[in-house]
Amino acid sequence: ISDKIGRKNTLITLMLIVGVTILFVNSATTYLMLVLIGLIGFSFGGLLGVFPSLTADYYGTKRMGVNYGLVMLGFSAGAVTFSAIVGYFKDHNLGFDTPFLIASIAAFVGAVLVFFLKSPKTNLK
Repeated sequence: ISDKIGRKNTLITLMLIVGVTILFVNSATTYLMLVLIGLIGFSFGGLLGVFPSLTADYYGTKRMGVNYGLVMLGFSAGAVTFSAIVGYFKDHNLGFDTPFLIASIAAFVGAVLVFFLKSPKTNLK
């Protein structure tokens, strides 16, 4: 898909899917919840599939291992941070509405940031 509509457009679409589905997953029941969780999972899988190509497009392939490692470090930091947020709300019996809202907002912010991402000016190797 990223080859057809572009990497930026693919990332924006996936982040919007995640943002919207996370808003509804907490209130969904039975099969709808499974569908929403499936959409979230496939979207995150799509993100992980587009990140290497986008990293190569923007930073070249010469130091791809280091550059992609830094991208994955950011992705991992988000996963650890969100896990801590969810754990805090669970430990204090505050429910999951707020953590899901935070995750949804983060996905929308990510989509906006990718929208303003400038294309590389040169073809890096």
